[in-house]
Amino acid sequence: MRNLLVLFVIVAVTAVITYVMDYGGQKRIGNAVAGIQKEQTLDEPAPRFSFRTIDNKDSSIKAQEGKITILHVWATWCPPCIIEYPSLLNFVESMGGKISLVSFSVDKEVEKVNAFYQMLDEPLQDILQKDYIYSVHDPKRVITLDILGVQFYPETIVISPQGRIVKRYVGNFDDWESPETKREFEQYLH
Repeated sequence: MRNLLVLFVIVAVTAVITYVMDYGGQKRIGNAVAGIQKEQTLDEPAPRFSFRTIDNKDSSIKAQEGKITILHVWATWCPPCIIEYPSLLNFVESMGGKISLVSFSVDKEVEKVNAFYQMLDEPLQDILQKDYIYSVHDPKRVITLDILGVQFYPETIVISPQGRIVKRYVGNFDDWESPETKREFEQYLH
């Protein structure tokens, strides 16, 4: 009986380690992906949809045309998401209003999202108040899964000023504040 219990524990631990560390070639914890696992350069039409922000403002993807739009899907329970979010906010701010950020939280409870925002440093909280930053709560994943097809977090979709998806990152992107990233995004403006 003792040998059976030991075998069960070994199998269970192995299954958990496999799931957490290397499921399907992706380093992830559940649906949270650590590091860029997939980066795609694309040229396809962006889906058209409307959204309501956490603070009850209505907008749409069409309303963002003329700017680069970053659609960012994340959750407060996702460690890679939490690590990436501040640098993404700083990057968008550094572009001086040339980029709209629409961030979709898939948390079950909006209170967790608001609590996360309150924990950010004051300069980041100030960025969240800019008119080109949109925070959307999508707990049922109507937009993030059904429209955008996002299954892993974080995931970032970049839409050109002409309304075309030009880039898609699955996993956290740690180069938001690099000069190369800024140059790449400047190219999307031309």
